[in-house]
Amino acid sequence: MAFQEIPGSVTLTGQTGSIATSTLFNVGPLGAGMYVVFVDVIVTTAGSAGTVTCGITWNNGVTSSGFDSSAFSLATSDEQSEMLGNFFSIANSPITFNTTVVGATGNPVYSLRLRLLYLG
Repeated sequence: MAFQEIPGSVTLTGQTGSIATSTLFNVGPLGAGMYVVFVDVIVTTAGSAGTVTCGITWNNGVTSSGFDSSAFSLATSDEQSEMLGNFFSIANSPITFNTTVVGATGNPVYSLRLRLLYLG
């Protein structure tokens, strides 16, 4: 079995707040199958408080589904959080992501990197 990296790649630096739901990849008519997503959050400038979570959503043919990372502190610089997940997505349906920042004080800044692989 070969893995196929697809153009579902996001690199966002200098983030200071929540990111609204955005498309990571539009699954085409032949794209139904298993996917793996890699999520990486790095605090580049610590604040004095706050957390960030990252969510991934897709449609598995029965319902819209998804998972969220654990809340990750924005109060420590150079902290890194990773999440890895696999899922089945139907064709003709977007795979999306979002972040939610809660209680941020002291001007924290983070970077978000997402990569998506198609397993077939």
